[in-house]
Amino acid sequence: MEISESQKIIDKALDTAKELLSKGKALESKIICQQIIKCGTEDPHARQLLGLIEFRAGRHREAISIFKQLLIENPNNPQNHNNIALVYASISDYKSSIAHLEKAIEIDPTDGRFYANLGLQYRNIRDYKNSIYNFTKAVEICPTKDNWNHLGSAYGENKESDKAKHAFYQALEIDPEFAMAHVDLAYCLQSSGDWEEAWKHYEYRFNYFNQLQFYKTVYDQNKKWNREDLKGKRILLFCEQGLGDAIMFARYIKHLKNMGAYVILHCYDTIQDIMKHVEGVDEITIAEVHTNPPQPLPEYDYQTSVMSLPLLLNKPNPYYEPYLNYTKSANLEKYKDTFNIGIIWAGSPLHPEDPQRSCYLKEFKPIYDLDNVKLFNLQKHCGPRKYMHLEEPVDFTEGAENMNIINASEFINDFEDVAMFINGLDLLVSVDTAPVHLAGAMNKPVMMAVAYNSDPRWELDKETTDWYPTIRIFRQKERNNWKEVFERIADEIKYLLQN
Repeated sequence: MEISESQKIIDKALDTAKELLSKGKALESKIICQQIIKCGTEDPHARQLLGLIEFRAGRHREAISIFKQLLIENPNNPQNHNNIALVYASISDYKSSIAHLEKAIEIDPTDGRFYANLGLQYRNIRDYKNSIYNFTKAVEICPTKDNWNHLGSAYGENKESDKAKHAFYQALEIDPEFAMAHVDLAYCLQSSGDWEEAWKHYEYRFNYFNQLQFYKTVYDQNKKWNREDLKGKRILLFCEQGLGDAIMFARYIKHLKNMGAYVILHCYDTIQDIMKHVEGVDEITIAEVHTNPPQPLPEYDYQTSVMSLPLLLNKPNPYYEPYLNYTKSANLEKYKDTFNIGIIWAGSPLHPEDPQRSCYLKEFKPIYDLDNVKLFNLQKHCGPRKYMHLEEPVDFTEGAENMNIINASEFINDFEDVAMFINGLDLLVSVDTAPVHLAGAMNKPVMMAVAYNSDPRWELDKETTDWYPTIRIFRQKERNNWKEVFERIADEIKYLLQN
């Protein structure tokens, strides 16, 4: 069948619009699509592309409206089912997303993209059995590095480490420089205790995480330390991720000092006072590097991240030696006749896994009900928090209105204040967040409640950690079940008090 001249023009315009969109020129692409539609043709391809443009611009309602109309006109178009599914997923309507992807697969079971997208949605709702099934189908049809990596991630979150490693290695066989696979493999290796191999792969994080790629412009890459002699040299150490990570890896700093270095630590202002007590630190800078122009850093001969030190110092395995000496203590003489416990129920809302690692304050009720126990709130930010994937804010204090907890948080301005309370209390009970690392570094007792899938550095199913000898780990035995975790902690505290 011969294509008309007008259709040839439309097809050429559509190709131009697609190319512009692929180059990030969404507005120009949108104008072309609108012009095609204005010409009197309701070209479905132009409208489909317009729906994708609205989706990428974050105008989800408009995108859904476009795809819904297209599906009314042609309910057997698998690509539009796939497209509307992606929009629903972006607003956390996973039920609708899954339904449309299953319809797309029913219409065309040969397209691996539909299985991969369905695997992602099942992963979003933490249904790993179905997630693994669909990623496996995606790999069978289209064994790309991305599909292998998604399969590995699903296996990893289901605690099937060997299968996860196999999938990640398959991805790296396709592309040896695939940063995402290196980083995900590093997490998997950490969780299974293969630290030496893990740190090698973890260095690829600088090519994967956007914020770390930014750091490449902040710190002189020609001065990146690679085990050169440090005697008489100035080395700048930067803290790249969370506050707890900075405290955790500060244990390596004294080794640089022992190598003859002058150590400058570039850290966050909230922890600068406590980091002054870390052995081996000569100078601290909190220069703001995200401003335009960035604030200048002190002169240095070499630079590296504190989280690269296990690899660079050839100290891959977790270990603990005292490295943070802080002796000031909060005056809790008023509560000398009770067993005093500091509690923290939520971490930073910016953490990607915060909805899983944080819990409701009411979960601490079994501890609160123990005889002769006082709870002290060390939680700095207690208000509702908004997560991108949830429509309504989450208030983790809901349901705990009748718990009479001593509010220590009003006296906390920085981590030095947290350290003072930790020194004055008998125990810290907390979810996985920065004060746990602070207490562990100070060699103070901690009972840490962690989600079913915890930070890989705590390894799989272990109750103790070589990172901090005073930390006890209480894990969820089943996903989302905090009740059982805190009952176990309460039983442990009761036993401790009785003995």
